[in-house]
Amino acid sequence: MILDVRTDNNMQNLKRVFFGSIFLTAIVLAGLTSGYLKFGETAMAASESEKAVFNQRKRLANTFGDYYAHRTSLFEKLPKSNDNIIFLGDSLTDHCEWSELFQNIRLKNRGIGGDTTGGLLNRLDDIVAFQPQKLFIMIGINDLLKGLAAERILANYRKIIELVQERSPNTKLYLQSVLPVKQSLYYGKKTNDEIQKLNGQLLILSRELNVEFIDLHAQFVDPTGQLNSRYSRDGLHLNGSGYLLWKNAIEKYVNN
Repeated sequence: MILDVRTDNNMQNLKRVFFGSIFLTAIVLAGLTSGYLKFGETAMAASESEKAVFNQRKRLANTFGDYYAHRTSLFEKLPKSNDNIIFLGDSLTDHCEWSELFQNIRLKNRGIGGDTTGGLLNRLDDIVAFQPQKLFIMIGINDLLKGLAAERILANYRKIIELVQERSPNTKLYLQSVLPVKQSLYYGKKTNDEIQKLNGQLLILSRELNVEFIDLHAQFVDPTGQLNSRYSRDGLHLNGSGYLLWKNAIEKYVNN
């Protein structure tokens, strides 16, 4: 029997092509599999990261409320600069348009309605990380309304001051006294006597820690020891005239 050499060569070539195709296919599949695995790992990592952020926001909301969680998430995304002048506090700070009132774009509002000394302390790291030029703080009325003892409020204040002094030593810090309330309009549980007592303790603390204390209480109080009704409609929050008075009281500290 005589074999055709050309046919034999063709068979060998076909075998080479066949097995070569299998080998290439195996390489491609391996690469795709690896890519899918890496994509899966990346997607899983991203998913875990998003889950961690979600859980953190949930914890904040459960502890301090949804508005607090939303506001802090916004503050984290906003541009920061070491020439900023930051206003920190609760709704009294939150409700004002500080940069417009002073006609100064360096003024940043970091107030959160309903905030407390504990809430402010919790979010302070993000504030001091960029070494702001000045911090104006008014906080504490919600602590009193929630029944927090004066000793606890002062302990939180001490931590706030010491944290700023430690992590942002060039920041000029101003403590602003807690404002009075109008009892006939605002039916809160706490009295102006307790507010005055807290302010007296804050003054002592500010002197101990070498911090500027601004007595706004004296500017807003009426002869009966309550918030002057010309500056508020609800006995707690300020109207336009109230914020203008506040501005005039602190203008020299803001501009110096």
